[in-house]
This record gives sequence, structure tokens and C-alpha cells, in this order.
Amino acid sequence: AEADYSAHGPRYLDLQRQMDTRLLALRSQMRHALTKGSVALKQLVTLDAVMEQMLGAREQRMWASLPGQLERRFVHRQHKHQQTLQASGAADEPLRWRQPGGWLWAFEQDLQALLLAELQVRLQPITGLLEAAQQEKTGLQE
Repeated sequence: AEADYSAHGPRYLDLQRQMDTRLLALRSQMRHALTKGSVALKQLVTLDAVMEQMLGAREQRMWASLPGQLERRFVHRQHKHQQTLQASGAADEPLRWRQPGGWLWAFEQDLQALLLAELQVRLQPITGLLEAAQQEKTGLQE
């Protein structure tokens, strides 16, 4: 079953949904906290909400395309594994797929790297709000 992407795609989608839910809540909390700040922070909250509304559908389409990209990566890793087996004449050992250096282990690394990259991009607006609040609090400009 592990040699079939259908076991991995739904897991990625579930992790993506969890990330989306938690980050939307965090962004909402940040906005709410900033509405108690200065006029400039309140304007930033308004701008952030408008930007989210304008770009939200486009972002969702982009996030929705990632499982397809991940599936292509899965197929690529599996194909390279099969080529290596054919070239060496070795027997396939499914128990080694998940061990370091195995093709499924490498795919899991790809999956984790993709989730981390997605998280970093999704955190950017929240980080920006946090940095604006910090700058106002400390009076520092970068």
C-alpha cells in the first residue's frame, strides 16, 4: 500500500487543512490584538484583511496544486528506485523503503520539506503583523 500515492495524498491534504485552520485562527487573533493599538496598526489590520480577501482564492488554488506536485515527486522517486533495481539486478526489499536512503524515506523527506516551505509562506502575513506590533511597541524601525 505504501507504494501507492493514494496512501500519502490524503495525509498531506489533512495536514494542509490543519495548518490552514490553525493559521487562520492565529491571523485572526493577531488582527484582533492589533485593533487595540494605534491608528496605524488598525489601518494595517484593514489592509491585511483586504489583501487576504483579494489573494485568498488564488492562494487556495496554489495550495491545492501542491498534492499534485507531491504525487509527481512520489512517482519520480519510485521510478528511480525501479531503475536502480533493474540496473543492479537486485531484488526489491520493501522493508528497506522507509529506512534512511530508501526511496520512500526520501519521499517522506520531500513531503516534510514541502510542508515546511508551505508553513513558512503561510506564516509571512502573520509574521509581518507581529513585526509591525513589535516595532510600534519598541519604536524601532528596520
